[in-house]
Amino acid sequence: MRTRPLVRRTATILATALAILIGVSTMTLAPAWGTTCASSTGTPCVRQFAGQPSWGFDDRVRTMVRVGGTVFVGGRFTHASLVDPDGSVSQTVERDHLAALDVSTGALLDWAPRIDTSGTENGDIYSLVTYASGSTTWVIAAGDFTSVETTSNGSSYSTATRDHVAAFAGDQYGTLTSFAPDVSHRPRAALVSGSTLYLGGSFAKIDGQKRSALGAVTLPSGAVTQWAPAANGGVDGLAQLANGNIAIAGEFTSVSDGSRSTSTPYLAVVSPAGELAWTATSTAPTAKALAVATNNDTVYIGEGLNGNAVGAFNGDTGTRLWEKGTNGDVQAVGFAGGEVIAGGHFGKFLNQNGTTVKIKKLAALDPATGLVDTGWKPGIAPATTLGVWGIAGTDGSNPDKLFIGGDFMSLKQYPSWRFGEYNVPGGS
Repeated sequence: MRTRPLVRRTATILATALAILIGVSTMTLAPAWGTTCASSTGTPCVRQFAGQPSWGFDDRVRTMVRVGGTVFVGGRFTHASLVDPDGSVSQTVERDHLAALDVSTGALLDWAPRIDTSGTENGDIYSLVTYASGSTTWVIAAGDFTSVETTSNGSSYSTATRDHVAAFAGDQYGTLTSFAPDVSHRPRAALVSGSTLYLGGSFAKIDGQKRSALGAVTLPSGAVTQWAPAANGGVDGLAQLANGNIAIAGEFTSVSDGSRSTSTPYLAVVSPAGELAWTATSTAPTAKALAVATNNDTVYIGEGLNGNAVGAFNGDTGTRLWEKGTNGDVQAVGFAGGEVIAGGHFGKFLNQNGTTVKIKKLAALDPATGLVDTGWKPGIAPATTLGVWGIAGTDGSNPDKLFIGGDFMSLKQYPSWRFGEYNVPGGS
């Protein structure tokens, strides 16, 4: 069984967002997060609260994106709570499906757009991405909503229509931008590349034009592009390879580019021009792909629903490089500290050099072999939850960070309500 410490390696995931610095004011009464966990162990470790309270959320965190010293959070929650080390709550404030925290201190920030759940959808945010519009950073949210509420003073709110996609400024309160593409139903995945926003989900149209679960719009205008591969089922994840191609993960059995179709289920790779990179491979994913991440020319997917595994595939050919089974869905994947980070509601990994490794809901894997780094066991609890739903790795930042979101309530003995931050040793 292989054990090695996490080490720093520059990754491509989320790198475009990290150089942008924004200014967002902190709330009053927000204490420091706590002391930084010592990195001498060589593994990422949760920030130890050392008697300090920490901010958490009252329901699932699905997605996170970091911009400079701020991490933006989206999900199903409606409130944020300041949780003391003994688990008691000292403060609760409204944060309706969206929030922001200071990376260094853990303080909850004033940034507080709201999803209006009185609309026709239930409000879940499935994906957050960022875009630099001139001197302003946009935080783009995609999910189950048809209207949003924003404030300019932190108290009075105004409502505006936004059909499943909205862009907010990364300023103090989250000013709503004019960006307003009309997406007919839920997008579960979003990806920004240059001046293009790619979307995947269960929608049928964008701005009235037919788009079968996949489509793209131009930034900052929101005009629909010609990128229109068609999936015959839901899309759950998008990630970009080093060559610019887009890896598509989901519950579909085929993707078409208009002239060719894949015969391999659950995973496809399409160019920015909308052409399939390959149509078939003899080593397809064994289960539906619920999440996707990339590093250079390799695609990593989390599998679930009709099987459970983490898999690695060559993005140029679709060939499976390795696949490691679990005993529960893998619904989030990312990359940090030179390793693949997998999250879900599993309790063990199979096929580990002939043995089974017990590890609950969050694990680090060797990107070349899929073997679990047994030196890192974050201690996600309680065991009865559905575990981890979102992973955001930020290799190359200062210091490197790993953010996780989900349904959990603690990391080892420390309260951590549905959100956690780790240091990844090796950050400059």
